[in-house]
This record gives sequence, structure tokens and C-alpha cells, in this order.
Amino acid sequence: YDIEILAEINHAPLLSDAKVVQQAESYRDAGADVIDLGCVPGQSWNRAGEVTRLLIDRGFRVAIDSFARAEVEDAVEGRAELVLS
Repeated sequence: YDIEILAEINHAPLLSDAKVVQQAESYRDAGADVIDLGCVPGQSWNRAGEVTRLLIDRGFRVAIDSFARAEVEDAVEGRAELVLS
């Protein structure tokens, strides 16, 4: 089958950058093709683009999962390739 696996880091805004990278590496090692940064509903994350770029600079493909327009726009500017929610 020609599929891609997406793995979500839940509540990414509540985690340190080091923890986000650690979870992303763990998911990639387990077979994930895309790392999804899961945001926290009702909260604002002003680092979505910065953390997206952090992962992309380490060779990850990144998605953003958010209802908040500002978070989505920030992550897309940071080169996220997929938007969920």
C-alpha cells in the first residue's frame, strides 16, 4: 500500500521544545511520516511557526492541528504542509 502515517503530538504548546523533538523522533522511529503538532483548544499558541520550523530544520514533515486561524497561519508560514481541524 502507498500510505503515509501521521502521528500527533498532543497538547504540543504545553511541552518544551526538547520534549516536542523527543516525541517527534520517537514517532519517526516508529514509522511516522508526518508529525502533527496538536494545539490546545481555547488556548493561543504564539510559537506554532517557530516550533514548526524547529522540526522542519531537523528533517521532519510537519502538520498543524488547530481551529485557531493565527496558529494555522503561523505554522503554514513556518512551512507546515498539512492543516487539520
